[in-house]
Amino acid sequence: MRDRLWLIGMMGSGKSTVGAAAARRIGVHHHDTDAIIEARAGMAVSEIFEAVGVAAFRDLERQAIEHAATLEGIISTGGGAVLDEQSRSIMADTGPVVYLAAEPATLRQRVSDVGSRPLLRSDPLDALTRILEKRESWYLETAHRVIDTTGMRRGEVVEEVIGVWNDS
Repeated sequence: MRDRLWLIGMMGSGKSTVGAAAARRIGVHHHDTDAIIEARAGMAVSEIFEAVGVAAFRDLERQAIEHAATLEGIISTGGGAVLDEQSRSIMADTGPVVYLAAEPATLRQRVSDVGSRPLLRSDPLDALTRILEKRESWYLETAHRVIDTTGMRRGEVVEEVIGVWNDS
């Protein structure tokens, strides 16, 4: 068994919810890179985007991933964590990486508060579709395992993640 497992995927794919539930079930810590960033910056991700911009946020995200790579447990990443080559490498080298995939329409149903998500403020479904098209290859390149969560209940996804943890 490894010390950590990474969850990657789009916003709305269930990384934080599934990660926390799976970690509780197997008795390990759950870490969320967005929460690490918010704690370090003293503000919400949406506020960071507005205050310092996307590029500076991605630097903070890389630092959070570097830190999380020293922790044990299940780590949920932000949807854009795969945009940085160094972050992709860190994740792939330090534990199994699970891509929680879902169709854009499913993601849109799951993302309730689009106002707090800077990338979704205009047309959420169109934005999710465009973002997924840009990121999909990096998700697939980084992942050791893909779980298509479209049509799955949360408990089923949690069981799949636990299975990956136990097999690694």
